[in-house]
Amino acid sequence: MNLLNFLKELVAIDTSSPKNYQKCADLIAKEAESLGLKVNVISPTGKDGLPRPNAIISYEVGAKKTLILNAHYDTVPAGEGWVTDPFELIVKEEKAFGRGAGDDKGGIAVGMAILERLKERKIKNMNAILLCTCDEEVGSELGLKYIIWEKLVTGDLGIVLDGSADRIEIGSCCSVLGSIEIEGEQAHSSLDGYNVIGESLDFLRELQDYAKAREKCISKLRAPSGSKHEFVWGRFNITMLNGGIIENVMPPSLRVGFDLRIAPDEDEKKVIGEFETLAKGLLKKYKLKGKLNYKLHSGYFIDEKNVTAKRLAMSYEKVFGKKAPICSSLGGTDGSYLSKAVPCVVFAPGAKNMHGPNEYVETGNMEKCIETIVGMVGDWK
Repeated sequence: MNLLNFLKELVAIDTSSPKNYQKCADLIAKEAESLGLKVNVISPTGKDGLPRPNAIISYEVGAKKTLILNAHYDTVPAGEGWVTDPFELIVKEEKAFGRGAGDDKGGIAVGMAILERLKERKIKNMNAILLCTCDEEVGSELGLKYIIWEKLVTGDLGIVLDGSADRIEIGSCCSVLGSIEIEGEQAHSSLDGYNVIGESLDFLRELQDYAKAREKCISKLRAPSGSKHEFVWGRFNITMLNGGIIENVMPPSLRVGFDLRIAPDEDEKKVIGEFETLAKGLLKKYKLKGKLNYKLHSGYFIDEKNVTAKRLAMSYEKVFGKKAPICSSLGGTDGSYLSKAVPCVVFAPGAKNMHGPNEYVETGNMEKCIETIVGMVGDWK
């Protein structure tokens, strides 16, 4: 398999919309079949009536242990500001540019190459499964989450190929993304009626002060190198304000969007309960009528002495020539879903300018990532 040619074909398909998911899944399945690997495509149907194909690629050798790899093929929209065509892979100075090159079609290509090399080298220490999933960018409901909840695969250890080559991540934070909908009274603004935005200013200031309390919640897990703190910390931010119709109308409502991050080893229920009490208390204090809504993406973590983390770190040192930093992600990852099935870590070639223009992956890191994981499997006893 030509690694970059396969990545080029993947990048050429715009998978920011489910309309092109099937085309991408078909390409992945065709490539796997050409390598003599077993393919099974699971396609639940979305609310829009479109299929959500997930390709399960298997290298089976009858081993006692099975490694599960995961990467996603959906992407965010290309957006503006690109120097090159976002759907044409351009390789320059060992950097492969294109939407999804790093997040996470590069992970798909790396995963396929790992299975190919295990087969070519006749490594039979483990079976290996590559889950090529959809909808990661919108919550994974019919992607990895669906596969794990439906128990469609089983294994013993896992690696999510959607992270960084600079470190091995053994956990991710819980994300609570939501809004507080505050009621207003629509009327002509010249009548000097009730202004929900003006009445909510003190509420907003005090709510944002919650960020100071969250920052004092320090985890036992290390944060990635270069972070604000050495160890993962709690975070809170008001991220959206939506209200008003036109300048001369009092707004009928105000929507306050927020992002609450809970460290992997914190008690999620306790923190969420504290936040609900705070938000409802502030609404009452400032005599506002509001409703709290949110979606929860749980975090996870494993001990850094876990055999998966240790064996991968040993192989990393052989390939990269340095010790692997072991830490937690500051954000959420699909590791929280895969961890429901197997102990897992996050390790990948990594994406630069992720979700922005001129996204790229370093081709050298793709090769090192492949050899690190193949080496781990080959050395496993």
